[in-house]
Amino acid sequence: MDVTNVAPAYEPPVATPPQAAPEPAPPPPPPAAEKQQSAPASMDVIQKVLEQVNKSITTYNREMNISVHEKTQRIMVKVMDTEKKEVIREIPPEKVLDAFARTLELAGILLDKKR
Repeated sequence: MDVTNVAPAYEPPVATPPQAAPEPAPPPPPPAAEKQQSAPASMDVIQKVLEQVNKSITTYNREMNISVHEKTQRIMVKVMDTEKKEVIREIPPEKVLDAFARTLELAGILLDKKR
């Protein structure tokens, strides 16, 4: 019997060295508009935009009011129902700004006591 032409029943797998992961491509550069820092909008500009918005939403019996939170000096926008004269939405909610102001106040007290 000739056994030279018989293939082995089992061939162990050959270990291959691990390949290094390809390096990720660098992110694209930001557009020119993003490179320039824009100055914060003044209250006059905000009021003009708000007037335009109010003109466009009067058909829905809605009105937007803008105010500045006393303690945090952050701008708040309130969406009002003009028929019922009630607040539909506050952005950001006044309760959140009150909590934020209280947190800042407590942090100030803690820092003053440590000195």
